[in-house]
Amino acid sequence: MSNKKNIALSLICASLATIFLVSVGFCSNRDNCIAIVYTEADFQGTSWEIYVTGEYDLWWKIDKDVENPRMIFDLPNDTIASIRVRPGYEVILFEHAELAGDSLVLDIDAPSLEGRWTGQASSLTVFRIEDQELVGRWQASVKSDSTEFAKGGIMDRDEIVAFMEENREGFSELIEAGENQWYDDTTDEQRINVAAYMLGLFEALGYDVSSWTPNTFAQSINNFYDWRKDLSLWQTACLVLNVDGAMYEEIFSSSRCRSLG
Repeated sequence: MSNKKNIALSLICASLATIFLVSVGFCSNRDNCIAIVYTEADFQGTSWEIYVTGEYDLWWKIDKDVENPRMIFDLPNDTIASIRVRPGYEVILFEHAELAGDSLVLDIDAPSLEGRWTGQASSLTVFRIEDQELVGRWQASVKSDSTEFAKGGIMDRDEIVAFMEENREGFSELIEAGENQWYDDTTDEQRINVAAYMLGLFEALGYDVSSWTPNTFAQSINNFYDWRKDLSLWQTACLVLNVDGAMYEEIFSSSRCRSLG
């Protein structure tokens, strides 16, 4: 009986490790991209690398029956905060989907978008304007972009384990819940309450969440789930805040396996 228990426990832990180590981002060959869009200022946060000129729109707004359908706007709606534009190209951001509403033209890097444009774009176009003089300098700038996660105030593993033990039920629910649990049979008020709880966890872990309210955080999670539906609620929240969620999931998984043993 003990042997069967150990085998089952090993399978559970292996399964948890597989889930927890899922990547929520990627980095490819940036030498060849023509624009990079970021969800945070100063070229930080989740990024989308654009390699092809053309029109980009929210996936649910694209008419696939036309001869040349628009390509997918591959970030959550209303999340663009900064953008890199390769010399020789021009990006036009649009306020709404389907290239509608006000527009902002960019032909140089923008570490922060002017005025009200932060978190306001829903579609865009990319054009070639035949000016390659500054390409080398731009490529060097792109390579210097930081890809680091935000740093929490608590970095000691034992302290993190202790905090997770105190909040085991909450962490477990966030890690196991996905888009269905976020939306199904929940009200706006309930989602805002969950967002407030999550912000409290991140603040206790030492992250600066002063720029967020429960309402804006819940709305951002909605936007991210419109973009990607395959992530857990914990992974999505970490993606919004540029937090290394996989690190915490590995710690939680390890401590859980030890406690089951």
